[in-house]
Amino acid sequence: ALSILAGKVSAQDTLPAPDGWYKLRYMSRIGTLHAFWTDPELKDTIDRVTRRLERANKLPNHFALVDVVNCPLANAYAVTGGWIKLCLPLVAGIESEDELAFVISHEMAHVLLDHVSRFRDPSFPVYSLPDEIDADALGLRMSVMAGYSPDASEIFLSKSLSQAQSLNQKAAASDLDLRWKRVYAQIQWHYQLLSDIKTFTE
Repeated sequence: ALSILAGKVSAQDTLPAPDGWYKLRYMSRIGTLHAFWTDPELKDTIDRVTRRLERANKLPNHFALVDVVNCPLANAYAVTGGWIKLCLPLVAGIESEDELAFVISHEMAHVLLDHVSRFRDPSFPVYSLPDEIDADALGLRMSVMAGYSPDASEIFLSKSLSQAQSLNQKAAASDLDLRWKRVYAQIQWHYQLLSDIKTFTE
């Protein structure tokens, strides 16, 4: 599991606000109501994964900024300016760097697919099921491009589905079940493609 040190919640920090993309991000960050979780080891891991995803997918360096925030739900949000918020309960349930990469790349996909721009208040987006399916598909491709295991996406969504079922969240469970099936099919296609390439080159 990822390392999370207790007692590290602190007030938000402030950063310079250059023009354009980074200014939008800055305004979103300073407006958040959530406290930032400042575990240096966890932050280093998240930053390393984020930079790796950016390089592998030919995105600008620091296209995304990922923070862990002290919010009550196991959720993640991508908002204006490429700022990604990971809620602490969600991070606590992540058991590998590959899972973390899928979660971050999924949120990056929401930004790349311009899902955020539809919301009157982009600080609290609520994505449709088609949006989530599209972000799963693109996020999975992005994480695989960076060398992470495709299986992590299926593992993460399976755990999310089990949690929704245990809490009797029927609508969420129904959506997660469909997302899991789509991702599972995408993973099988990926492995079949690799098998075909291996056979062709032997």
